[in-house]
Amino acid sequence: KDLEMKRLEAEKIAKDRRDKEAKEQQDRLDAAKRRAQDEEERRIKAVQEQEDRKRQERERAELQEKERLDRELKDRQIKEQERITFEAAAVAAAAAKKPSVPVFAGTSSKAPNGTGSSFFGAIGS
Repeated sequence: KDLEMKRLEAEKIAKDRRDKEAKEQQDRLDAAKRRAQDEEERRIKAVQEQEDRKRQERERAELQEKERLDRELKDRQIKEQERITFEAAAVAAAAAKKPSVPVFAGTSSKAPNGTGSSFFGAIGS
């Protein structure tokens, strides 16, 4: 009977040792899985951050290009407005130098230069 008790005790100790080793092995396996999962999450996060930086850089470049094109368009519009204003001023200045009474071709029956052509006479007057 004493031998039976020692044998049962030895089996219990062996079983406890096996259970403890199995638990330790499972804990190591779980820890390795967590490390692998953490590493994968870090890798995915790094890729996402890189994609975000590229997207932000692309958006920044697109915005700068749009701003540049807007400035060019505004500059062109200003230059065109200045050209129109200058031409209008030139036309106004030229109109100020001419006589205030309009001269139309064909209003005079005899040209002052004696050609008899009222058309040329109107140009000459």
